[in-house]
Amino acid sequence: MGIWSSFWKKKGKRDSLSEDTRKHVAEREKALPCTWQVGDVISLPIYPKGFKVLGIKSGGMGHVYICQWTSQGKLVALKTFHRRLFENKEAIDRFRWEAEVWIRLGEHKNIVKAEGVSESSGYVFVVIEYVAGDTHYGNDLSGWIRGRGIDVPLSLDFAVQFCSGMIYAHKIFLEMKKAFVHRDIKPGNIMVTGDKIVKITDFGLVKAFSQIKADIGDERTEDDMHQKGFGLTKMGSILGTPAYMAPEQWLGEDVDHRADIYGFACVLYEMLTGQPPFMCESWHEFKAHHLKIKPKAIPNVPSELNALVVQCLEKERDKRYPDFETLRRGLINVIKVYYPKTTGDILGKIENNDSQDTVGGLLRKGFGLKELGLNNEAIECYKKAAELALNSALSPEYRSQSVWLAYSLLGNCYKDLGQYSKAIKYFNEAVGINPTDAKDHYQLAQCHENLGQYQEAIKIWQKYFEIATNDPYEEEHWMPKAHQQVQDLKRKLSGKRR
Repeated sequence: MGIWSSFWKKKGKRDSLSEDTRKHVAEREKALPCTWQVGDVISLPIYPKGFKVLGIKSGGMGHVYICQWTSQGKLVALKTFHRRLFENKEAIDRFRWEAEVWIRLGEHKNIVKAEGVSESSGYVFVVIEYVAGDTHYGNDLSGWIRGRGIDVPLSLDFAVQFCSGMIYAHKIFLEMKKAFVHRDIKPGNIMVTGDKIVKITDFGLVKAFSQIKADIGDERTEDDMHQKGFGLTKMGSILGTPAYMAPEQWLGEDVDHRADIYGFACVLYEMLTGQPPFMCESWHEFKAHHLKIKPKAIPNVPSELNALVVQCLEKERDKRYPDFETLRRGLINVIKVYYPKTTGDILGKIENNDSQDTVGGLLRKGFGLKELGLNNEAIECYKKAAELALNSALSPEYRSQSVWLAYSLLGNCYKDLGQYSKAIKYFNEAVGINPTDAKDHYQLAQCHENLGQYQEAIKIWQKYFEIATNDPYEEEHWMPKAHQQVQDLKRKLSGKRR
């Protein structure tokens, strides 16, 4: 029995599916087996000790592996996609660069954090923050809607949080002088924690897949079927989820953030009514409705809220709200007038939340950028993290640990760039703070070797051996290489003496 089949059987909702739906899901599950199973370890470049698989969620385009990040001791999600979507290395590279969008966003309360992008065995992975979700409704908005767990005030609360995440994303891209569009706003891409915190996910992925030649088709999961909708679908050059696509997306025109405003209005409509504005049976029917048909008014909500949603759903983008900042103000005004008891809680969630850098956030952002080969941008993140840690009110232990990690990662970046003197400077700083870290000594020795400073390199290798002895991981993976490098250096020195 497949992942989704067993899930719905446990929930007692299997009988509500049509025979065609069951057949569709069964065929998907049969055709898309998981390469890794629960208990396996997924090994990815630059992630020491890998990720132990604890659970799996399958969808039309791939799998999400819930994992224990062994070296960090925390849960993460590894999002991967079927190899048929990446016909060659060029397709993989295009995807990695688009997924970089997500990593650049760094850390924000209303955005699922992307740790990095990597590949293994022909699969591309995005390592992301794990969102546990609610025990009853699950971890994304579709469960809350399907389970009827949302009233009007909570819908507005979720909407304001969503706008906060999008405002932050636009701000970051404005600083980089780049346009930002999500392109696939839908309930399945809006995660919700057990504490009712909204987190937007899957940044940049639709743009990446729009550039991939492989036919995606109608990638529905059983979850999509219960909403009587369609999953992410590609028809020619047009890619999106039909129930939430703006008219300009259907026409294949260039899109901007107002397409996301339209998409989110479809989601808000669904939160308030239980279904999106248009319920259709085919791709072409969806297109006709989004281009020409006005949605029905939302019953049992204030007229101002109805007007807000209608404006966001205008067919002409110039008539919609101009940005998420303006939309958020409109939502807050409705809340203040009609739901004043919730105003304080909602406003409290967005105060001081749009631009706060943290030491941990900067370190993780730098790590993700380095994985993409963007060493210079990673260096800026690590320097900011070190400066922030040194001037913070953190505990002495955490401050020291943060500065050490920043210096160690700076050394790594400069080493990758071939700037060995700078790398040595930062590795020495790191060793001064944490003299028992084997990996810093290993890299420091390599830098001296690359500069032709063989005697100094051998001296540091000897220190490395003292530290790494009795460490099973170092003994298995790195000590044999280190011993070989020392022997090679001694031969070089012997040759020089002759």
